[in-house]
Amino acid sequence: MNLSTQYDIMNSNIQSVSHPLVADIYVKREYVRGNPALCNDVLVIEANFSDSKADYQVYSAKLAELLMALPSIRDQVEDSVGSIDRVDIKTH
Repeated sequence: MNLSTQYDIMNSNIQSVSHPLVADIYVKREYVRGNPALCNDVLVIEANFSDSKADYQVYSAKLAELLMALPSIRDQVEDSVGSIDRVDIKTH
């Protein structure tokens, strides 16, 4: 992992993308310090479930459901904002 990056949250029109297991969704642009031409557009999905608040089986089932929906979610976002280089999923 390269820790010498900075990022900007892109104010993109992705409010129309929703899923019952997603609390928040946004795109951030990560830049490599010293070379701003190198950047990645990262789709960040914040899940509305947590491994600390659910047992392993419930957490695994919800994560599997979200992963199955991921291609559809990514396609909807790419239709709105353009190509995505990476997807990060956060659970709390």
